[in-house]
Amino acid sequence: LLFLKKYWLFIKSIKTSRNKRSGSGVKSRLALADIYYGEGNFKKAKSYYDGVINSIKDDKWYTKYLYNLGWSNFRLGNKKLAIRQMKSVHSLSKSNKYVDKGRMASRDLGFFYADSGSVKQAKRFYKSVGGNVAKSFYDMGLFLKDKQKYSKSLSMFKSSYSAGNNEFKVKSLIQLLSIYDKYGNDRNFVIYVRKARNLKMNKDDRKEVLFFVSKRAAILQKDLNQSH
Repeated sequence: LLFLKKYWLFIKSIKTSRNKRSGSGVKSRLALADIYYGEGNFKKAKSYYDGVINSIKDDKWYTKYLYNLGWSNFRLGNKKLAIRQMKSVHSLSKSNKYVDKGRMASRDLGFFYADSGSVKQAKRFYKSVGGNVAKSFYDMGLFLKDKQKYSKSLSMFKSSYSAGNNEFKVKSLIQLLSIYDKYGNDRNFVIYVRKARNLKMNKDDRKEVLFFVSKRAAILQKDLNQSH
């Protein structure tokens, strides 16, 4: 059924190709772009979005399609263009004229910056948009950690710890301990263990901190025994 839908949309878009800005031609191309985007075929999605995006700038759904185009470009490695497009989505979403994709664009812009190696720009962006900055830093830290970009995730967790209330200080501290433990960074591990004394933690959080402390102590004891 999906194949047939794409087939008829393609035929319809071909028939209206002489006038790409006609209502039916634009809708057909956007529908095809959405289908390919949903399938993860970002190259084809980009091709269809690119063909009509400039003709729908006054449409309320412009932000939605530009958002998808931004992600398509990001997936295809056009990261600078993706960042520009997502910044436009974020900015335009402040207007009642467009569908509000601001929250998602804000989140994804941070991902785009960080994945492109621009952690400092990600921090500047989060600070400029306000809101729960600590949560934004924390979420970005998790994103980078999942991608095994540990040094960059450390920077985000530290920023979340510094900017956050008790909740995000605890969350960030646990993540920092896990990374310092992974790399055997005892100096910084101890620094944050000491900071934990001044935080209010629930039972599960305290158990997680104690787990890392016990694990680190056992490793140090083993190293000490082997040195004799």
